Amino acid sequence: MSTNQNNIDDLQVKSVLSSLNFQWRALFYRFLRNWYWFLLSLITIFLLTWLFLRSASPTYMVRGTFLLREEQYNSSFSQEVGVVIETQGAKMQQLFLDQTQIMKSLNLMRQVVDSLNIDTEYYINGRLKKTELYGGEVPFIVENANPRTLFNGKRLQLVPIDNQRFGVVRKESDTLNCRYGVPFKYKKGELLIQRAENGNPEKFNSYEVQFRDPIKVARQYSKKINFNPVAKSFVIAASLVDETPDKAIDIINTLLHLYNVSVVDDKNKVGQNTLAFIQERLNEMEDELFAVEKRVENYKKQEDIPLELATRTQLLLTDLSQIEELIVQLRVEIQLLENFQNTLQQDIQEFQYLPVSSEVSSSAIADLFSNYNVLVLDRERLLQDAKRDNPVVQRKEQEITDMRSNILTGLAVLIGEKKELLGQQEARLIPFQQRMVEVPRNERELFDIERQKLVKDELYRFLLQKKEETRLNMATQVSDTKMVDEPMLQSLVFPKTIQVFILAFFFAMLLPAGILFVRESTDNNVYSEGDIAQVTKTPFLGAIAQSRSKKSIVVRRSSRSAIAEMFRLLRTNLQFLLGDTAGRTPVVMITSATSGEGKTFTGLNLAMSLAISGKKTVIIGADLRKPKMSLYLTGTKSTEGLSNYLAGQMSLEELVRPTELDENFFYIGSGPLPPNPAELLMQDKMKELLEYLRQSYDFVLIDISPVGLVADALLLKDHVDACTFVTRFKVTKKGALNIIDDIYRGQKLPNPAIILNGVKQGKAYGYGYGYGYGYGYYEEDKSEKWWNRLLRRNN
Repeated sequence: MSTNQNNIDDLQVKSVLSSLNFQWRALFYRFLRNWYWFLLSLITIFLLTWLFLRSASPTYMVRGTFLLREEQYNSSFSQEVGVVIETQGAKMQQLFLDQTQIMKSLNLMRQVVDSLNIDTEYYINGRLKKTELYGGEVPFIVENANPRTLFNGKRLQLVPIDNQRFGVVRKESDTLNCRYGVPFKYKKGELLIQRAENGNPEKFNSYEVQFRDPIKVARQYSKKINFNPVAKSFVIAASLVDETPDKAIDIINTLLHLYNVSVVDDKNKVGQNTLAFIQERLNEMEDELFAVEKRVENYKKQEDIPLELATRTQLLLTDLSQIEELIVQLRVEIQLLENFQNTLQQDIQEFQYLPVSSEVSSSAIADLFSNYNVLVLDRERLLQDAKRDNPVVQRKEQEITDMRSNILTGLAVLIGEKKELLGQQEARLIPFQQRMVEVPRNERELFDIERQKLVKDELYRFLLQKKEETRLNMATQVSDTKMVDEPMLQSLVFPKTIQVFILAFFFAMLLPAGILFVRESTDNNVYSEGDIAQVTKTPFLGAIAQSRSKKSIVVRRSSRSAIAEMFRLLRTNLQFLLGDTAGRTPVVMITSATSGEGKTFTGLNLAMSLAISGKKTVIIGADLRKPKMSLYLTGTKSTEGLSNYLAGQMSLEELVRPTELDENFFYIGSGPLPPNPAELLMQDKMKELLEYLRQSYDFVLIDISPVGLVADALLLKDHVDACTFVTRFKVTKKGALNIIDDIYRGQKLPNPAIILNGVKQGKAYGYGYGYGYGYGYYEEDKSEKWWNRLLRRNN
């Protein structure tokens, strides 16, 4: 049982695969038959592609690499940079992202646009496309357009006249004559156009100047420029795709230059704050130093004491001054640190620069101050293009907040250490102060004044030194980037001719193939035996070619045409279908599923084929609803025939009539159209007629109404030996085959079979049903001209 089931499954699978193979093979043959559509598509697509390539503006890739100096990354992550570089971790990615976002900022790109004046574009008009001019190619320059916003989005067409003059086309017949270097009014604005130094405007007949909104241009290039890290390093590749490679090169170079300038300016902001702080202290110290020097001078005059103190007093002054200088320095440092602490605590939402503490104090907190300023700089750059609620800005502000907290903690610890050291120095000062009691009063008082002078003088020199160091540091600031490879043209991005033509070829092939496939998939018409086999298992009797003759009877005794041979083949197949009739005259009914499928034409020519084979054949026009048989045979409608006999108006002997086509060919006309054809066919007279014909003739054919429309054919199922259903190429719908399949499965008619009529030569999915393979063999093909065959093939 299992083995049988497996065999059945294998047969079903093979049947499905065979059906699929047949469908694809049929589709392939359909492609071959429609080769001219593929050729036409190929020629058309290639022509359009050629025109596209002629009119398309090529775009080029420009690429350069530069190094981001490692100092740029000296932030709170500085201790981990080595590990980050090795692992390409998230922190390094964030650092790269921050800097490249700054480079792509709208503010910075707007400066590039203004520096290069690329918001004003110059074109020459060609037949198929406009070509942009840039740099030295531009023969003239728009130096002034006032107001600039009035011209944004406008185009200006210029026509050179001579070396000094040019025309501005306002309308087709309205040209404004202008001179180079002379301002002129244009549409409520003023323009000034200068001739380029080495320009030759007369080289082309017409130019076009396009004014674009600088912000839109900056936004466009901010999106187009790309930055990508090169391997595991701080080298970044900058790439830009543009129609003008020289412009792209200038944009990258100018962008990096302006970025470096902005970085240096940002760094100098810290130095400027430091200088301002030092200068403020210097001004205070100058006033204090001048005041104490004046006191020394006045005291000496008042007390009339020598210019110099006693040696013992001078030595005491020197020792005491050193200690007091250190005490003053500690107090200044504590004051500075407390000022920083108050600044950070007063308004923690303010992100301000801090003076570089290492330049006014040797404290260990200097690195934290530097890192804090770097974060503040980064935040300011991000805010040029982003808002406060941007995640990148918020993340940077969180880093600043964390750094501020670390600084406050460090300041508290450092202030405590400084105060402890101050207490130690003040304790050292007490013995010296006690020894001052032994000094004479006037010397002691002068000693106090001199001591203040020395301390302030030393502190003043210290501040002057730090001021010069800060200026030197500002003067030696270097940029954060260093060019590795200058930007240069890398490759053509679009269009690549070979690739475009390859794509065009595939598209040219796929377009007609897709259309044919869709037509094939959605076409519900019958074209071949394969289409019939997909719907019904009813035996297929044969195919009839489309008749090129306008005659109804195409079969003759001497005819060797393709269609005549196909009717002869049909005659043979019909005899195989009937089998052994045991000497009994066969009666075959010819019908169809719907009207217009050629059942009468098929029946008449099949009868003629039987007649010329020597069989005495009669065909009955039993289509009592829409008869055509008499019209095909005699050229006139039937006035007497089957309906008269069934109505009792004619005898059997009067009913059958000979034809002029062949001595063995007889027919019975349908007669006048009756009001009740079904009832007439159900009478015993129809049975008597068929029995009479069986005895008198060798073959009886019945042309009857379509079985899919009326039930006339089913009424004769007990009186016929076979039933042939005529279908027509490209006319019969596959849905109509379900009617035939229902009759076959339900055995409603005996020996049903299908005939495919009207098949066009070469159209049946590559199957010629015998007539297509012998092209030129049949006699009518020999005289047919090749152009007639081609026209017929395309019809």
